[in-house]
Amino acid sequence: MKVKIRGAVILASGLFVLAFAGMVNVSAQDSPQKAVASRTAKFASVETTDAAYRSAIDAHNLDGARALKDKAGAFKGKVTQVFTPRSGTVAILNFDKEYKTALTAVVNKTDWGKFPDLTELVGKEVVITGKFVDFHGATQIILNGPTEVAIIAIRK
Repeated sequence: MKVKIRGAVILASGLFVLAFAGMVNVSAQDSPQKAVASRTAKFASVETTDAAYRSAIDAHNLDGARALKDKAGAFKGKVTQVFTPRSGTVAILNFDKEYKTALTAVVNKTDWGKFPDLTELVGKEVVITGKFVDFHGATQIILNGPTEVAIIAIRK
């Protein structure tokens, strides 16, 4: 497990204090969501010719997402990582290694059991549907069930 550190401070008392970002990168083997993931739930599938795919904004289109705040919509992109904050209350799907440059999708801990193992999505192109919401200035979609995640089918 890797922990990102935002900075360090030396206090007047001489104590060295680390300020943690509060995020823990989770690999497949230690994902807390995986332990309670549904064994029967499935993610949806969508083709690039479907209207749902064509109408979804790109995960990097932050301005477009802000314009959709408090509205239902969809975005598409490749899941780069799934991580859980130290609080363990959510699992977050990132769509760029620099998470601030793309939208995120969030699954609350109370809903983890509704979803298959979220780490299965890493490296896959998906369409996320739901209501765009603001969280401390960042636009995201909060997922309530696996039907709001569609894996983009690759035609052969």
